[in-house]
Amino acid sequence: MKRFKTILLILSCIGLCTTVRSQPSVFNTGKWFRVAVTENGVYKITAEQLTSMGFNTATLDPRNIRIYGSGGGMLPQQNDLPRSGLTETAIHVQGEEDGKFNNGDFILFYGEGPDRASFDAARTIYSCESNLYSDRNFYFVTVAESAGKRLQTSINENGSYPLLTQYDDYWYHESDEVNFLNSGREWFGERFDLGGERVFNLPLSGIPADGTIKIVSDVVIRSHPSASLFDIYMNSQLVGQQSVAATPDPMNKYSLQGRHRRDTLTLSATD
Repeated sequence: MKRFKTILLILSCIGLCTTVRSQPSVFNTGKWFRVAVTENGVYKITAEQLTSMGFNTATLDPRNIRIYGSGGGMLPQQNDLPRSGLTETAIHVQGEEDGKFNNGDFILFYGEGPDRASFDAARTIYSCESNLYSDRNFYFVTVAESAGKRLQTSINENGSYPLLTQYDDYWYHESDEVNFLNSGREWFGERFDLGGERVFNLPLSGIPADGTIKIVSDVVIRSHPSASLFDIYMNSQLVGQQSVAATPDPMNKYSLQGRHRRDTLTLSATD
């Protein structure tokens, strides 16, 4: 039996981030500039950047600035599944009250990257979908003839409510490096040769001592003629194993080319 070792192998995922034009298209009028984002987060556009996009900040009304996007993740692969077009994003424009976009003014908006993460309520774990077609998502900036959508200030609700000091977080790693048939949508990450070992550092901090950690290890084996075994370690401690049966002769392109296994390990933070 072949044996492999890894510290943490998390989630092989699938994910097209593209734009579907609704009818009539918002692009029919005005000047537009495309902004690329690589991950979820708050993004800032300064006066200098707005000028470099081709907008005249000396004459535009900042209250009419609008940003459109379609969210992160891929479009559905099946044509008959519902999909949304560009929608306006609520933004904050600092200093727009005077009707002028001065050098110190700026735009803030929340952008979603090309991948998508959603909570799987049945498994009580986050599920990640890596974009197979792009490492960027795009938002579109324009100046319209009327006021754009803005972030609103929420008021504090009266009453006594519990103080939340903990929340669920996630981290996933996927590197699309290997495609067994050089065809199709199935890509896999780092290659483990006989006795191979990979170390992945988890960039999360503040995990409570009484917390629970879930590790999803997703592997594909191309092993002939013997079976393979993956050892999963966390903090140098063996926390799980994945045994996968051998595959038929991989030189025959019409035979089974690999065996897939995905396991979810539930651990205590003190393990």
